[in-house]
Amino acid sequence: MNKAGFLWVWSRDGLRKEVQTPNVNFAQQIYDKQIQVEFVEYLHAAHRQLEEASFEHDARIGDIVTKHEGLGILEESVFETSHSGELTDFFRYAERVLELDRLRSRIRRNLELKNLALGEAQQGAVRRFGWLLALIIGLASLPNLAGFVVVPVWKLTGWPMPSTHELRALSSFVIALGFVATLGLFAWIIARSRTP
Repeated sequence: MNKAGFLWVWSRDGLRKEVQTPNVNFAQQIYDKQIQVEFVEYLHAAHRQLEEASFEHDARIGDIVTKHEGLGILEESVFETSHSGELTDFFRYAERVLELDRLRSRIRRNLELKNLALGEAQQGAVRRFGWLLALIIGLASLPNLAGFVVVPVWKLTGWPMPSTHELRALSSFVIALGFVATLGLFAWIIARSRTP
């Protein structure tokens, strides 16, 4: 066995001892070996499929987890197929030849990287939501800030105020907007300087 193919060789004596009533084509000896080979090839293909899915950037995590669970069940069944050790030895040998451990480590590394990227994307989404929420709350509080803070402070300072109520409300709103925008810009600069 190697990565390219599988080959079973039977001696004439072995065939005579193995089969009491031999078929002309020795099908009895071929079928069970063919099943073993197809099972190993399927196991290898399932590992390759999971590896490719772990490389894909747009692969859904749920699909990858489902494939990973299916592969785990398949691998468990490999070593429970026979009570004798021949099949288990054969599957362990196939596992070494096909370098399934190397594939598993690449899959694990890719999934860890995908998990890190997903965590970073989620953190970015939470940050953006936080900034959006702060912006909405800041804009919603502008009229109150203008009416209950800017106008009284303006009156206390003694600076000239607009004569009409509408112009005074608009001026205090613009001042409050400038104040909130300045605070927001200052907070954004601080947050950017602390982000790696």
